[in-house]
Formats: sequence, C-alpha cells, structure tokens
Amino acid sequence: MTTPDIEESVPVSDSESIEATGQPQRRKRWPGVLLGIGIFLLVLGLAAFTGYQAGISRRVQAETSQRTQRLTEQYRQALEDQAAGRLNNAKQRIDYILSIDPGFPGAKELLTEIILAQHLTSIPPTPTIPPTPTLTPTQDTRGEQQMFDEALQYLVAREWDSAIQTLDALRRANINFRPVDVDGMYYTALRHRGVDKILLQGSLESGIYDLTLAERIGPLDVDAINYRRWANMYLTAASYWDHDWARVVAMFGDIYPALPGLRDGSGMTATERYRVGLINYAKWLGDQGQWCDAETTYQEALLFGQDAAVQDAMTKAGEECRAPQPTEAQQPLATTPDPNTVTETPDPSQPTGEASTEPAPDTGDQLSTEAPTEEAPAG
Repeated sequence: MTTPDIEESVPVSDSESIEATGQPQRRKRWPGVLLGIGIFLLVLGLAAFTGYQAGISRRVQAETSQRTQRLTEQYRQALEDQAAGRLNNAKQRIDYILSIDPGFPGAKELLTEIILAQHLTSIPPTPTIPPTPTLTPTQDTRGEQQMFDEALQYLVAREWDSAIQTLDALRRANINFRPVDVDGMYYTALRHRGVDKILLQGSLESGIYDLTLAERIGPLDVDAINYRRWANMYLTAASYWDHDWARVVAMFGDIYPALPGLRDGSGMTATERYRVGLINYAKWLGDQGQWCDAETTYQEALLFGQDAAVQDAMTKAGEECRAPQPTEAQQPLATTPDPNTVTETPDPSQPTGEASTEPAPDTGDQLSTEAPTEEAPAG
C-alpha cells in the first residue's frame, strides 16, 4: 500500500485566488536559503581570518625566539673563541650579533675587549738587531711604535695615568700615527681613570673632567654616566653646607642609598654628610620652635650611629614637643591702646587738680614757719 506524497501547502484565505487546477499555491523559500548560506560563508571567512592572524602571531614569536637562541649561541661561541685566542672568529661573531640586534646584552663590551686583545697580539716583537739602513729616506716610526706598545701595556695593567702620559707623548711626536687606535686608547684610559677618581679617590671634579673628555671621543656607557651624575649631585649638595640644611638633607638623602661611600676631598662620605645634615637640620627646626619635627629628625640621625649629644638633644626636643601649651585664657592681655580713644590735651589756663605752687593767704590761724628771734634782755 503506497502513501500518497504530501505536498506542503498553506491555508488559503477567502481573499486568495486558487489556480484553475484547484491546487493551493506553494510558498517560495529560496530567499531564506540564500540568506542562510551567506551568513554561513561570512562566519567561515571571519574564522579563517582570525586563524590566519593567530598563525602569523605564532610565527613571529617563533622567529623571535629562534633569533634570540641563535644570537645567544653565537655569543657563547664568541666567548669560547676569545678564551682560545681565536680573536678574529670571536670578532666576526660579535659583529654578526650587533648587525642583527645592536642592543644585545654584553655584545659591545665583549667587542671592546676583543679589539684591545687584537691590538696586544698584533704588537711586533722588538728587534734585537737594528734594520739595515737603505738609501731611500723613510720616516722612522720606531719611537712612535714603541710608545704605542708601552701605552697598550699600561692599559692592560690599568695604569691609567701612565697610559695617558705615554699617549700624550705619542701625539706630540706624530699626531698621524694610528689616530683611530690612539683615540680608542685615550677613551679607555680617560673613562676608567675618571670612574676611579670618583669612586676610589674622592677627586670628583677631576673625575667629571676625565669623563667629559672621554665623551668627546665616544659615547659613555650607562655606568659612567650615572657615576658622573652622582658626583655632580654630591658637589651641588655640598655647596649648601652651613647655608640650607633642609636642601642638604634632601639631596644627600637621594645620594647615599645609591653610593653610600661617595666622598669628596674632605673625606666625608655621602652617608656621613646625610647624618650630620640631619643633626644640624634638627637644631634649626628647634630654633624655629618646631620641636616635634626636630625630635623626628634627631631620631633618624641616630639610626646611623649612637651619639650621646644627639640623644640628649632628641630628649629635650621631645619634652618641648609634649609640653602643655598655654591656653587662650592664660595668654597675657595686650596693652595696645585703642585707636578710637581720643586723648584730650589739658588747657594750661584751667586747673588740673594738682597741688598749686602759689603760697596760700595768711589767715592768722596758721603757725609760722619762721624761727623766733631772741630779744636782748633789757639792761
């Protein structure tokens, strides 16, 4: 038994017309189908684009990671080449690293060490037999070469003064002798001597000057720049000594945490300057009547070492800080005259109520103030 096909139909209202065949009219569904296909394709395209972007991001991250690993491996091999004396190979590796990533950590410093080592290994041995003179006059550079070699030896030994003196003599003898190499040696000696003067010798002005000269040859590294900045701050803070204790405390409070042992020609370290500055600033606060702030400042100074005088001063400041203050009722009244009060000027012609200086009239009732006279007895 077969089931007749059932066709979808819609109810026909009375107002709708029916075809002559007597069958109901079918609804057209193609616009909805096309709309659904369009939405599906749009969602599919967005998903594909998102996946493409995520793939690109992962690819960039993978390339960055691979590049970092490759440069790190080259740096490690450069260190091995330097230790084994293969300086040319080491320099080529560092040049490759800097061409890819100029800011790779430690690459520039290692390149400087390699170049200096190349200079040392390229020093020709001193001939024991003088060369045979020729008829063609040539410039005798043996003196310059000898001074150049001596300057390199001084740099290796970290004898900066001797290296600079030798380089000065070389420049006076022949300013055109290996000028690029000599400039590099000047830079190394001036940079390190300037830092040593600031950190070790307490010669802040001279150290700043050396670093400034080195900077004219080439850019300073971050450490040298910071040391020069702290030295300038120290000198500026010291210039306020005995004049502005608040500023002394503020500036040395910034210096001593970074370089506690930094000192100048007086020998006072930044830490000691800060401690003494606190004590004098607390005294100034006490003179201004700010005893509570003075007590706090004394307490901070005592953190750097016990001092009996400072302890006593802090105790006094604390007593003054917590002493009862006089109330308004206990304050003495001011005796300032009222400007609205009019002071009358007495008339000299009128009596003032004071005792008169004129003699009173004789009424006969008053006793005489004259001494009696003795009369001579009759004879």
